[in-house]
Formats: sequence, structure tokens, C-alpha cells
Amino acid sequence: MSFEQSIKKYSGKLPEAQFRIISPDDFEISTVNRGVLFVFAAWSGPAVVSYQLLCHELAQTQTATISVLVVDIDFIDQEFSSRVFGGALGGWGEALWIKDGQPAHLDKGYALENVAVLKARVREFG
Repeated sequence: MSFEQSIKKYSGKLPEAQFRIISPDDFEISTVNRGVLFVFAAWSGPAVVSYQLLCHELAQTQTATISVLVVDIDFIDQEFSSRVFGGALGGWGEALWIKDGQPAHLDKGYALENVAVLKARVREFG
């Protein structure tokens, strides 16, 4: 399965217009009004679950104003990781929440144990 097919598959009921696959080279934080930069690792079960939970919550609450920018961890270099995320990535489904072109929250991934954090982010940004 290709990266694009994985993203579509795991996006569930989130409308395709709400998520976009991007290259690290194309990311410019200042252009994001309300969104999440999500680091997807196709080889990581926790990253897949994290992405599914994010998409489910966004689809369930119908928060079309929040865009999801998905980047493949396998194409992220150390410079990008340090500049955007402040350090190394672990493949947990890291999510950088962005508001008005500025970083607002950095979450190291979502699981059933911390879904309350995800719900709070969606309420705050929605």
C-alpha cells in the first residue's frame, strides 16, 4: 500500500478536502491559519492509531476549519525535525497544532488513554 493509500484509508470519514499530504520542503508554518501538522509513520502502530483518532475526532465534531497536513516521517531530516518540532521524532504520531501561523501545542501522539487531550485541542481550535 502506498503512503497516499494509507492516509486515505486511515482518514476514515474525514472529508478528503480537510487533509493534505505535504513534503517537509513545502511546509511553511506562517501560512497555516488553523491546522495540525501530523507526522505519519506507516511502519508504526501507535502513529496509525494516533492518526485514526485525530481524523475520527475531527470528522465526528465536523470541524472543517481545522486542516490536517500530513508529512511522511521517512522524508523528515534532522534540520526540519529540530526547527519545527524542537528535536527528534519518535514515530508516535506527533501532532503540531498551529493557530494563526504560530505553534500552539505539540502532542507526542494520541491513544485511548489520552484522547481527552485530543478532544480538548479540537474544542479549542474548532
